Amino acid sequence: MLLMLAAVSLPVLGKGRQEPSGEERSADTVSINGKSPANTGAPSFPDPGGPGLSIESAVEAALEHSTELELERLNLQKSAAAVKEARAASGPSLSLQTSGSVLSNPQEGFKISKGAFGYAPTIQSTTPVALPDSDYVLIEDAEHTFFRITATLTQPLFTWGKLQKAVSIAGIDFDVAVEQFSATERSVEKQVRLAYYGLLFAEKTESILSEAETIAGLILEDKEEAFDGGIITRQEVLEAASNKAALSAQLARTLEAGSTARLSLLLLTGIDMKEIQLTDDFRREEPDFNESDLLTDAFGASAMRGELFRRVEQAEELLAIESASRPLRPDLSLNLTVDVTGQKIPLVHTNWTESWDTNVILTVGTLTNLFDSGASESKIEQARTSLETARQGLHGFETQLELHVRSCVETVKTSWAEMVQAEAELMLAEEMARNAAVSYENELITRAELQGARLARLAAELSCLRALYVYQTALIELETLT
Repeated sequence: MLLMLAAVSLPVLGKGRQEPSGEERSADTVSINGKSPANTGAPSFPDPGGPGLSIESAVEAALEHSTELELERLNLQKSAAAVKEARAASGPSLSLQTSGSVLSNPQEGFKISKGAFGYAPTIQSTTPVALPDSDYVLIEDAEHTFFRITATLTQPLFTWGKLQKAVSIAGIDFDVAVEQFSATERSVEKQVRLAYYGLLFAEKTESILSEAETIAGLILEDKEEAFDGGIITRQEVLEAASNKAALSAQLARTLEAGSTARLSLLLLTGIDMKEIQLTDDFRREEPDFNESDLLTDAFGASAMRGELFRRVEQAEELLAIESASRPLRPDLSLNLTVDVTGQKIPLVHTNWTESWDTNVILTVGTLTNLFDSGASESKIEQARTSLETARQGLHGFETQLELHVRSCVETVKTSWAEMVQAEAELMLAEEMARNAAVSYENELITRAELQGARLARLAAELSCLRALYVYQTALIELETLT
């Protein structure tokens, strides 16, 4: 928005109309690494009063205040927990199962009743003796209740590396979360720097446009006076009024853009910008870097490249897991089961312990897939395709990243050259405005010509300011990339 504003402002201020102007403004010279022609009259403004905010302080506050980073922190915690979960799968697990049942028709027991085998005479008595002489209970009747408690300890022994690969995949997901956190940090810092310089650009543009609007008002007054005297036509008056209205509209857009930039900084940093003044100015240092080193730095700093590289590793691990899941590759595990069963309710029935039994079962077993109609081979093929896709994605991104670095370098260098050109043009415009003032004092030019020179100086100042802002955005983009 601010770039468009400056672009729209330039044609109006750059027409060089010979109109009256307000007070002339001086501009301090700017030094960029002490090199010519950069030592020119770039826009300079007095230090504002009130609490100050540097760009580094704004970045630091935004990193602490950012909800995006807080979400990434939560994602990191989630990924770390997933790694612990994957590691736990390789260790022992203990499960407990309990049940209680009520039988409507429990199994009857078995007993031999008294006299079941008849009676036999005895020598001692004339009364025959029952055989057997009393009831014998061989199997008691089952109780109406049945209870079972089963505890099972399971320990995987050999899984063809699948569990280790699962841990590796979870670790890769954690690494990806770290890359995403780093990328979010860079994004927040970039947003803060753009908002900071955007607000600075809006404030300085507002100052220039306010003076230009004052000049346009004086021009309009002179035109109206000349029209009343019959010197010019009404069309020239209307043109002056149109120019003033255009400047007023541009000033209004600048004020709104400044308000938006302040709100952006407030939302990013949590700092109320109403009474805060920006202490840092635009950077004017000449770009000095090695493009090969920048490309190396970009490859190392790119969170997206790091994530894609991790995805390649993850695809390799997934392929290994699917390969280990082929038929005739049994998994070996150890189970230890303690099974406790009983019929009588403990502590309620007498002799309840007699109905309870305990068994300990130690099992070493395997689980294997004998035949799956080619499903495992299809999964392996999918994993191979996913791996190749990840590799191609990484290669494609590296190619695009190299082109992006080249484009950013081009933008930085061309914007630097345009900034130097704009500063040189501003020097010329300021000199022409000073000469015009001297000529006007000696009655060598008209008042309209004087105003036109001052207006041209403002146009050059606005053009220089815009070039400075474009250079800042280009530097921010390159620094974020590397």
